[in-house]
Amino acid sequence: MSELESTIHRGVPAEPPPPRERFFWYDTRQVSEADGLLEAVQHQGFHRWLVTPERLERYRSRAVGIGWVVEVHNEADAEVLQEGDVAFSENVNLLSSLRGKGFPTSLFMTIDDAASLEKACQLGAEHDFLVVALVDETNIPLELVVAELQNDPTVVMKQVSRAQEADVSFGVVEYGADGALLSTEDLHEINAIGELKLRHQRQKLQLSVGTITRVEHLGMGHRACIDVTSLMTQKEGMIVGSTSSGGLVACSETHPLPYMDLRPFRVNAGAIHSYLWCPNNRTHYLSELTVGSVIQCVDVDGNARPVTVGRVKTEVRPLILLEFECEGVRLNAIVQDDWHVRVYGGEGQPVSVTKFEPGTSVLCYVTRPGRHVGIPVDEQIIER
Repeated sequence: MSELESTIHRGVPAEPPPPRERFFWYDTRQVSEADGLLEAVQHQGFHRWLVTPERLERYRSRAVGIGWVVEVHNEADAEVLQEGDVAFSENVNLLSSLRGKGFPTSLFMTIDDAASLEKACQLGAEHDFLVVALVDETNIPLELVVAELQNDPTVVMKQVSRAQEADVSFGVVEYGADGALLSTEDLHEINAIGELKLRHQRQKLQLSVGTITRVEHLGMGHRACIDVTSLMTQKEGMIVGSTSSGGLVACSETHPLPYMDLRPFRVNAGAIHSYLWCPNNRTHYLSELTVGSVIQCVDVDGNARPVTVGRVKTEVRPLILLEFECEGVRLNAIVQDDWHVRVYGGEGQPVSVTKFEPGTSVLCYVTRPGRHVGIPVDEQIIER
């Protein structure tokens, strides 16, 4: 392999797997039925509620659009099941019987030693869902279960009491748990799960091809490099622009350059006033970002995923204005004026910003304008 080929491949991750949907269930079995609690749960968009047979009929009538997971201990409990309900139990024989009758099943296992871990791995593969409760604080048992069942269709979930526990579980052995069962009456944690669910939703952005209409060297100004705690591929970058109507896709530093090593965790994003597009159709100014901020990287096909900021590096550099038109909308971005800074051209290829001229194509994102603290709003807005 040549030195250049070695440089190209060093530090650049393979193509990432497609974004995965995570499953969020809420455990109602021990909660009080105080006014407002279940309404708050319903507003957070949990996929299913775990209920006892005694509560199921009452809940069916008040929570429209909810999927049901029903705790069953015997055949009598199972009589309340309807098509689409998931049977939930520690009773393996009962679940096997219900599975034979066409019901999806969820095995619940408490893991507190090596024997229960082995049993969870062995029996979990026989069911649609496996929900594990870990007695110890470590996620090592979950890692082993996920690794063991990664090639099986079983959905592996962890019982948690805090949203942060769920988020951490999604990262074990990189692949992560498939979902979480939240068991708490804490409204803060219930709302936090709602935010987490939004972050982990599959997102596909509609990118377009625009045409450069103006290039102007602007002199000195502050620009920000965004370093994240994930590796990006050669097809990924970030959407930046000067207005809320959209922007261009700035490249990750995953393409070889002379005089410097690759930095596949970095995007040289542009002038600090710029908008950066983030999960859930929100934006942040580059100047607002700090360690721990959750932002979004997107590939040239529009596949987007959340990433976490590890550092924002702001320095004074020469700046260049790239103005472009896309879908009848006039947009612009101001980035560092240097050959080594690149954005994606219209065919999804990296182009040095100093190579752009009127008529050149550029990959861009167009959206409805109007933002207040980064949130879309319906209002008359003029941005120049």
